[in-house]
Amino acid sequence: MTVNNNSECSESVITVVKKQQHESHPINILRKITVEPIFLCCMVITVMYSTISSQYIYYRLSKNYGFEDETKASECGLNNVTNTTRDLQNKVTAEANEWNLYLNIANFIPSFFTTVLIGGWGDRVGRRLPLICSFTGCVLLVAIYIVVVHLELDIFYLLIGQIVYGIGGGFSGILCSCYAYLADISTHEDRTVRVAIGEANLGLGSLFGNLVGGFWIAAQGFEPLLWFLLALTLSTIFYVVVILPEAVLQSEASVMSAGQKFRSLFSCQVFVELWKFLSQNWNRTRKLLGVVFCFVLQIIIFAGVQDTIVIFVLSPPFYWSSTLIGYGSAVQDTTFVFSMIALKLLNGRLSDIWLVFMSNLSNIGGLITYALASATWIMFLGFSLTILAIMDSSVLRSTMSRLVSKHEQGAAFALVACSEATAILLGSFIFNGVYAETVGSFRGTVFLIGVGIQGVMFVVYSVVYYKTKSDLDANREKEYQSLKNEQ
Repeated sequence: MTVNNNSECSESVITVVKKQQHESHPINILRKITVEPIFLCCMVITVMYSTISSQYIYYRLSKNYGFEDETKASECGLNNVTNTTRDLQNKVTAEANEWNLYLNIANFIPSFFTTVLIGGWGDRVGRRLPLICSFTGCVLLVAIYIVVVHLELDIFYLLIGQIVYGIGGGFSGILCSCYAYLADISTHEDRTVRVAIGEANLGLGSLFGNLVGGFWIAAQGFEPLLWFLLALTLSTIFYVVVILPEAVLQSEASVMSAGQKFRSLFSCQVFVELWKFLSQNWNRTRKLLGVVFCFVLQIIIFAGVQDTIVIFVLSPPFYWSSTLIGYGSAVQDTTFVFSMIALKLLNGRLSDIWLVFMSNLSNIGGLITYALASATWIMFLGFSLTILAIMDSSVLRSTMSRLVSKHEQGAAFALVACSEATAILLGSFIFNGVYAETVGSFRGTVFLIGVGIQGVMFVVYSVVYYKTKSDLDANREKEYQSLKNEQ
């Protein structure tokens, strides 16, 4: 009888949610498509401008040291460079990693505070206005990059673009709004899958960005690709303004003018509400912070690897070209898609802790392979081993969302976004710093550090999982009863 009752309750939840989601949308087949295209476009933009940034920094530093011709020769497979040139290459590699760190810091400092504002702001005015603000910052970032590349300005000017993008919320601000949107329209039962679908779109965007970006840079250079990114960013803003339905229509926001909505962004009320959210239930907050800590460790590894992998394969003994970098990154990015498929098949059949264990094991295998790689085919083997590496991210985001009520999603994801921004900076600082110090001895040290962090993350999550299991079950039952009463 209990199984049947749970089954009936689950069916009623799904029925109610389907009725509530986008009832006014005229095309039924598209009624569930909401922020997924935004995930896709956001990742295409992020991957392409990050690739441009890394390669432009390497190009400018190589030119400053006067050995760009030798660098191009080595990319074609001519490895008979002199010891002096190789020392210069190692120096350029170390400096390029330092500049990547500076760019991440320039983006992190303003985005940390802006993301807190945007997350809480979205609870009051909806999710679309925060998205518009973040993508406006992205437009300015790409525009500044276009000017820098066209005039071949110093690398320093790239910092201005990152600061402006951070003021708009940056990548973390966009993800904060998108994940809060998904939490608004999903239930406890399907939230993990909806989050995984969102992350799969991130993977598809990264896949497209790396494949096309590599060829595009090799064929036409940096500037045409940047103009494409500008057009794509403007198109995404158009989608948010014209097509994307609002997830939550707050009664307070419905009577506010546009000016009042924007002025409310800069009030201290958002920080007050975030403090209330954290302090009203310390038992829940401790569990939530435990999940956030696991998420931070996961992002440190992901961000650190992404920051160093391009410089790693540009240097000896690999000497990858832009096209080969695109191929490698594309294979690596399929992990988003395969992780989503695995979650779709295994969600409800395996507990969260087993999903996280499988994901950790997959990522550890890839990191060890990177550390020991001495040839191109071994790097591709490492990319293939990380096939399930993104599953833990989806599970952790879903767990954090399910620990809080429906009206606290913005505050929760603001906390997540700030933690993510901090983790990205820490990952960049740790991995780039270690890589710069070990590039002349054992360059794979950074990936072995990633293995250690991954092990710590799983141990911590194992404790957190058993502490939060009862709360998740209670919240699921509460949601069932609420939706059943509304029906």
